[in-house]
Amino acid sequence: MLSSREIFLSSALDEIEQRESRLLVWGIVDSHFEHDELVALLDPVVDRALNEGYDEFSRAEEVIDELLGRKLLAEVESKSGDTAYRSRMAETARLLLRLRQLFPKHAAPGRGNGRLP
Repeated sequence: MLSSREIFLSSALDEIEQRESRLLVWGIVDSHFEHDELVALLDPVVDRALNEGYDEFSRAEEVIDELLGRKLLAEVESKSGDTAYRSRMAETARLLLRLRQLFPKHAAPGRGNGRLP
């Protein structure tokens, strides 16, 4: 059975992934959350939990740190060079979309005969 901590973190991650999925379904995989955007998304989750009597996390930053520690969030670099965030679901989708596999028959001329060793 899941502890109240696990349930809370799962609900926080659900909020993040639901927001990301709106873009992922359209194939937009390079989006990310700036720190302030993620805090704004998680603040209502923390507030709801506090109103329901769960007070283990009192700030969104604490939730972000816990999700990072559990590798449920990935830190990525934004175009401006700042730290940004993606869920592991969105980061996995991005990596899979960008995956390129070259086969010997597609090798460029001059790179060998295209045969496996």
